[in-house]
Amino acid sequence: MARLRAATRDHHRTLDHHPELQRLLRPGLTRHGYARSLAAMLAPHAALERAVWQGGQALGLEYTLSPRRAPRLIADLKALEGELGEGSDRASAHVGHDAAGADLYAFPTVSCPAQLLGLRYVLEGSRLGGEVLARAIRRALGNDAPVGFLADGEARHHWESLCACAERDLRTRALEESAIESAQDAFVAYRAGLNPWKLT
Repeated sequence: MARLRAATRDHHRTLDHHPELQRLLRPGLTRHGYARSLAAMLAPHAALERAVWQGGQALGLEYTLSPRRAPRLIADLKALEGELGEGSDRASAHVGHDAAGADLYAFPTVSCPAQLLGLRYVLEGSRLGGEVLARAIRRALGNDAPVGFLADGEARHHWESLCACAERDLRTRALEESAIESAQDAFVAYRAGLNPWKLT
């Protein structure tokens, strides 16, 4: 995992510094701003989960996968729907279609366990990072803020499961390179997916 982490550090940092994610950590966060950022994450996150689950099922490895969080994101958005102002109709349609447009983002197609692990690295990393964001959002908006998507509660468990799979599936340098390429592409695709969502 050390090589995977080092090789994707810049990609990870670029995603983390996207304005839609940085908004959640800046002083003065409002419920409106929180809703905007969640709306931006919906389609790319759903697309990443879909790519992971399709790959896991194709390889017979779905038993290793963590539960999807897109339904929680949708529930949080519904709780915040009134905060989106002029963009509320668009958000309603987006939520109602269960992350419509999620296939627009070019997440890698999985053909081996190493590629699946690369995608899972991004997905489970977002679960860990979500715990940090959830604490910041509760500080800014109060404990009643809907954070079901971010406050998973099982992030550490799923990360440790991923690390165990890495020990099993990344036994050669070639397999590590396959996982690295998959993870890098996933970081790029997720960031690209954040860009189209613009609410006025």
